[in-house]
Amino acid sequence: MRCVIHSAASFTFRGSGALRSGRRAVTLLELMLVLSLLVLLAFFIVPNLNDPLKQTSLPESADRFRSLIYMTRAYAMLDGMRYRIRFLSEDAGKAKELSGQELNQPIVEVEKDPVQYPGAYESVKASWASGETFLGNVWCYRILPGEPTYDSALVEPKEKDSFQNEDDKKRKREEGLKEDEDWMLFFGPDGTSAWMSFRLVDAPKQAFDERKLAEYEQVDVIVDGRLGLVFLQRPLYQDEIDVLAEKGHSPLLRRDFMAARHLTEDDVLEIDMTK
Repeated sequence: MRCVIHSAASFTFRGSGALRSGRRAVTLLELMLVLSLLVLLAFFIVPNLNDPLKQTSLPESADRFRSLIYMTRAYAMLDGMRYRIRFLSEDAGKAKELSGQELNQPIVEVEKDPVQYPGAYESVKASWASGETFLGNVWCYRILPGEPTYDSALVEPKEKDSFQNEDDKKRKREEGLKEDEDWMLFFGPDGTSAWMSFRLVDAPKQAFDERKLAEYEQVDVIVDGRLGLVFLQRPLYQDEIDVLAEKGHSPLLRRDFMAARHLTEDDVLEIDMTK
């Protein structure tokens, strides 16, 4: 009986030893080979992941800016105070020691005490007003008052000063702005505001070349001061302006339009039918 037990034990031991010997350890060379393949794969994948992110910087920034405009309007009515949205000049930004994308962000301000200190605005520190609105290289290239025109909607507009007439200069003086100072979007205690268009561009500000404006990705954030609506619309090409003018259509499409394809007569008819 001892022999039988011994044989069974020996069999069991040999069997478990055989199982252990069947598991081959991973060598350092194999591990390095796998890591090298992963690094090589990441080298090709990462640029493809970054491209879509870069392509969404402008529309995402425009959408964030629209949300900021809506929030500012809502708080103006809620608090019964005058609010405004503005951008810092290069000199003012340097004085505040701001640089890069910090300098490009819109600023929300409120007139705290219009009786004692009329025209004195303070920055709003709430989280909804102080977050990052513009992403990447997005910044506001141009601000125009009034309803969009065929000239102002062009992808290559005229010089900014050519849009400033005597009425605009008078309005600036009434708002306490200098003639060469950028426009600001004001909201009254009842939430009303003027028409205003903000041209956003996705391009490094330091290397920006105005002569190559048509080569940059752009979008107009258009504030309808009458209805309080905000539309996102890419600038239009001359052939699109011609189609709109022929149909007697406003350059404002009254819907978000950021598609790369060109507008056609069928598009204009569809827009008119869905008004």
